[in-house]
Amino acid sequence: MPRFFSGFFVFLILSCNSSREGSHTLESSGSLVLNMETDLINLSNISYFREGTNSYIVYVNTLNRCINFRNIATDSIGRRVDLTKIDSIKSIEDGVAAYVHTTDSIFLLLNERNSIYLLNSNGDITAEWEVKAPLENNNREYVLQDIECMKLFYRNNKIYVQSIRDDMVLNSPVNRKIYYNSPPEVIVQIDKQPAVISNRTGHWPAIYKSGLNYSDYWPARCVNNKDEIIYSFAINDSLFVYRNNRLNRVIHAGTDFNRDISPFPDDSTAHFSFLKKYNTTEPRYKFIFFNKYKNEYYRVFYKGEEKETDDGRNNRPWSFICLDSSMTRLNETEFNSREYNYFSILPTPEGVLICKTNSDTDARNILRFGLFNTGKK
Repeated sequence: MPRFFSGFFVFLILSCNSSREGSHTLESSGSLVLNMETDLINLSNISYFREGTNSYIVYVNTLNRCINFRNIATDSIGRRVDLTKIDSIKSIEDGVAAYVHTTDSIFLLLNERNSIYLLNSNGDITAEWEVKAPLENNNREYVLQDIECMKLFYRNNKIYVQSIRDDMVLNSPVNRKIYYNSPPEVIVQIDKQPAVISNRTGHWPAIYKSGLNYSDYWPARCVNNKDEIIYSFAINDSLFVYRNNRLNRVIHAGTDFNRDISPFPDDSTAHFSFLKKYNTTEPRYKFIFFNKYKNEYYRVFYKGEEKETDDGRNNRPWSFICLDSSMTRLNETEFNSREYNYFSILPTPEGVLICKTNSDTDARNILRFGLFNTGKK
């Protein structure tokens, strides 16, 4: 029995369809139930953190203006970092992202502002970096933002954060060509004085630079143990691997499911119901994760289908693609969105936690996860 699920570890029936590739399958190995202190938790901003033998779910509590470390074994707050000491935070209803390197070294980003803070365990600011340098193509009109598919990250004296141009509206082929010729990420090297800012990774594939509208504005990204940056684009089957700010290799890691794509017509840009339907029915790669404990990658594919379940509700199926350390596919497993959702996926030493969709009888503050393993020895 894994120690970090003590008190919560139970066997469950796998409510997904596993695919076999060789001897590897995605296997269900347990579940986790947490009673959160509030239901005002953004699922996409939850992270996993391990310190010694203790494992935590970490999240920003916007109600109490703090970062909470919820101990998984005891289902209680093990640590709390106060955010009220930061004068520039007037409201944290949304737009605050945290990356925990250690309990005494926490990076904080206020969305759409170009400042990154380093906090200690008491919530004191110990360092601050302002990102104002012009980026590629001499672009000065941009903001930094933590997006669920491209989250604030730190490793080996480098902060990785998404940059978004705010000087244009992407409603024309001309503007889209400019936007997609701008790399989507900023890397801040903080061991230099002053910090060195680069913006040369994550170049968009050629299909985006055509000027057509695919209603896609940011890629997904992860960083592996070799400091390689891996980008996943919504309409591309391949993964793009950068090393030392250069594209090192492109690896095919696509789905087995149908993936016909079509651009959104420009003459329907103001037709919001049509755009909503387009975003719901178009297949898309959503996320790429790296499990640093197991040296595995996980890619999420949304199938762009809407099925009615027996109870008359909508099910939007998605799949979970597992890759080994060399990015060779291990398996692809289809999930039912009525059972599991992809908004909170947490790699851990014991496997990967995938958030369960709450039932009608669950209290709103209940958070459920299933634990899965690739079956790789």
